[in-house]
Amino acid sequence: MNALPSIRLACCTERTTHVFDQSSWRSGGEDVLPSLLFSYAYEKVWLKLLPQLHYRNFVLDSGAFTAHSSGKPIAVQNYIDTVHRYRDSGVAPVEVFSLDVIGDGQGTKQNTETIWRAGIQAIPAFHYGEPEDLLVGYAKDYPKIALGGAVGIPRKEKERWAQQCFARVWPKPIHGFGFGLWALEVFPFHSIDCSDWEGSPARFGRWARYDGAKLGLCGTTLLNNIASEAQFWIDAETRAKKKWARVFQGLGWTQEGVYT
Repeated sequence: MNALPSIRLACCTERTTHVFDQSSWRSGGEDVLPSLLFSYAYEKVWLKLLPQLHYRNFVLDSGAFTAHSSGKPIAVQNYIDTVHRYRDSGVAPVEVFSLDVIGDGQGTKQNTETIWRAGIQAIPAFHYGEPEDLLVGYAKDYPKIALGGAVGIPRKEKERWAQQCFARVWPKPIHGFGFGLWALEVFPFHSIDCSDWEGSPARFGRWARYDGAKLGLCGTTLLNNIASEAQFWIDAETRAKKKWARVFQGLGWTQEGVYT
């Protein structure tokens, strides 16, 4: 089956990620295994855990927003060193997102250039509210870009902004940070990420598998059922592949990670 678009399941906690230890993820072949997103901030955890997991591939994010929120900025060289450690360990990510400088588009651009000089084809993110020429420049200079900084913005406005971005740079491969499943119904995103598969049940008690119902699960019971939520997103990815197959095949987009 065509490999795109991809939904990257963001792994935020070690205990929920252990769901992918289960050998059942092997059933049905590689096309039903999840694509995962890991944050730089938890390098030691993921390097230890990755050999145990059953997954299709993974991508690496800098976690710059979390670092900015905590007041602990990330040094670009430290991020570069981390990517190299993943590669040296034999578990290289298929894509690496650049190190954002929150509120400073030029800083993000400079970081991206630095990371590329280190031999890492980082994907820069264009953020909501930044000048349009930065978006157009990214699309000209890099093989894939990301849209971000729109978490918490009402869907109608987020959709309007995404529409403007696509109108200016399509058919550039685009990743959507913080876009919901609805976005793959409307836009031909090359990939999006999803933290809701674990965050929504664990933090808010809502389960997408059951139409957003609150099931009141916690502790071990929640962990024993979180696989069904991951499967919901894997199934959603399969539907999105079918929806955009003809468009993406026409563009020659048939593989993940060809831009790293």
